[in-house]
Amino acid sequence: MKLDDRDHYTPGWKFNEWEKRGVPLRLEIGPRDLARNQVVLVRRTGMEKETVSPETLTDTVGEILHEIQREMFARARTFLQAHITAARSVDEIAALIEARRGFVRVGWCESQSCEDAIRDRTGASPRVIPLDDQPEGTCVVCGQPAKATVYYARAY
Repeated sequence: MKLDDRDHYTPGWKFNEWEKRGVPLRLEIGPRDLARNQVVLVRRTGMEKETVSPETLTDTVGEILHEIQREMFARARTFLQAHITAARSVDEIAALIEARRGFVRVGWCESQSCEDAIRDRTGASPRVIPLDDQPEGTCVVCGQPAKATVYYARAY
């Protein structure tokens, strides 16, 4: 936790500065808050404000940070799943890579020549070969049984 006690910046400037840095939870303690014996918590996700007493601050901050983590992880997982498509040919990989950002899931025979063919034709490169994913179907290049599932993408 860091106290931003810089007097030469306005509160709005400070709030924006810490938001840009990715701070998930802002604690506001002003003169009126001190008089009321309270702390205002502001979530970066949704900008919801919550007023708590200093006695419950530690527990409340912990709960809110866990909740923010769960929300952000769920949102990232949903985004990832929405940006994965499957392909059955090299031409289909090329079309999908050109059409939108994301990953293209394909079967691969583990041959370097097949990987090179995909790279040359699509401009995409392998990003991950999941260890726990059972390969299905055939290699998109040579038609041999797939030994691995590979996710291809293009660096932007």
